This record gives sequence, structure tokens and C-alpha cells, in this order.
Amino acid sequence: VGGVEASSDFLVGVFEIFGSSLSLALLSTVVKLANSNFGESVEEQIFFQHLCAIPLVFPSQWDKVGPRMVDWLTNRDYWLLFNLVASVTSTFAARKAAAAMAGRSPNLLMTQ
Repeated sequence: VGGVEASSDFLVGVFEIFGSSLSLALLSTVVKLANSNFGESVEEQIFFQHLCAIPLVFPSQWDKVGPRMVDWLTNRDYWLLFNLVASVTSTFAARKAAAAMAGRSPNLLMTQ
């Protein structure tokens, strides 16, 4: 029974990896097309990258994430909730800063 369960977990992981790789490739293609048609918007790109990632991550991990967040709320552990919100906010800020810096710097591949 353990071998069948482990192999099914492995297959789910493999499908998640393939799904995320395919989604990233499609997202990159759509972003390139949108940028060529409508111009670049870093904030919009970051928002949609995270929005599109949520359906891929949460269904497989919700049994680990959901009960922990409910536990934090019921125990009124606001420091952990603050840490979660601060981490997400700082991730967005770091992505925005990295994208802004990359946009202002010359492409290293072009100078070679």
C-alpha cells in the first residue's frame, strides 16, 4: 500500500512540475506578445504571475497551508500572520525592484 501511495505522490509531483513548466512557457509567450502590443507594465506582470500561480500551488498544498492559517487565526497569533503578509509584500517589492533594475541596465548578452 505504501509503494502505490508513494508512486501516486511521485506522479502528482511530476505532473505539477510539467504543468508549472508549461505554464511558465505559455506565460512568457503571452507576456512577450502583450508587451509588443501594449507596452511593458512591471506591476501588472508581477500581479498576473502570482495570480496565475495560485491555482497551481494551492490545490496540491492546501492541506498543509489552510489548517495552519486557520490555526493562526483561531489562536490569534497575529505575529505569524504579520510575517506572512510582510513576506508576500517584500516578495512583490523585490520583484518590482529587480525588474526595474534589469530594465535600466544593458543586456549583458548584447555586449559579448
